Amino acid sequence: MSFLHPSLRARMTLAVTGLILVLMLVTAIVTLTFFEREYERNMTAQQSDTVRYLAGDVDATLTNIQEALFINAQSVPDSALTNPHAAQEYLASRTGLQRFFKNHLHLYGADGRLIGTSAQHHHDTSESIANQPYFRQTLQQGKPLISDPADHGHTANQAYIIFTAPVLRGNGHVVAVLTGSFNLYERNPLSRYVSIPLAKNGILRLISGSGRVLLHTQRSRLLQDVSRGASP
Repeated sequence: MSFLHPSLRARMTLAVTGLILVLMLVTAIVTLTFFEREYERNMTAQQSDTVRYLAGDVDATLTNIQEALFINAQSVPDSALTNPHAAQEYLASRTGLQRFFKNHLHLYGADGRLIGTSAQHHHDTSESIANQPYFRQTLQQGKPLISDPADHGHTANQAYIIFTAPVLRGNGHVVAVLTGSFNLYERNPLSRYVSIPLAKNGILRLISGSGRVLLHTQRSRLLQDVSRGASP
C-alpha cells in the first residue's frame, strides 16, 4: 500500500519521465555532434588528400613538359641559331612538343629577337621578347621557366602560359631561348582537370602564385583575381 498521494505520485512519475527524456535528448545531441564532427573530419581529410593528389599530378604534368622542352633545346643545331629556315625546319620536326604547345614553338636569340618558329613562312626577325620578364630571367639564370599568364592585348579568349628553355653551349652559356605556349581558353594540358568530379557541388580551380585564376569550370573566371573571401 502506497502512502503517497496519487497526484504526488503522478508528479514524480512525470518528473522522472521528463528527466529520462532530457537525458535521452542530451545523449542524442552529444552523439549527433560527435558523428557530425567525425564526418567533417573525414570529409576534410578526403578533400585534403584529393587536393594533394591533384596538385602533385598538375606539378608532374608541367614538370614533364618543361623537361621535354629543355631536352629539345639542347639538341638545337648550330645552323638553326643563325638561319630562320633551318630553325623552322628543326622546330617543325618537334612533333612531340607540338602536342603540348598549340601556339607553335619559337626560337629567340640571346638578344631577344626571333630567329624562327615551327610555323610555315613566319620569319619576322623584328619580333622581340627582350623586355619580357620570363625571357630575361631565363637568360640570367640559364634555367627553364614557366611564365605568369599573359593576356593577348585586346584579343578576346587568348591568354598564354609560356614555357622557356635556354639553349646552352660550352660552359653553360645561353646562346638562345626556346619557347612554347598554350592558350588557357583552348584545350591544353591542364584542361582535363576541369572534368574531374569533386563531390556534388565541388569546384576545381587552379590559382597562380600571383592570385589569378588559371583553371576554372567557368571560362569567364579565367585570369580574374581570386575571390576576396578565399582562404589564404
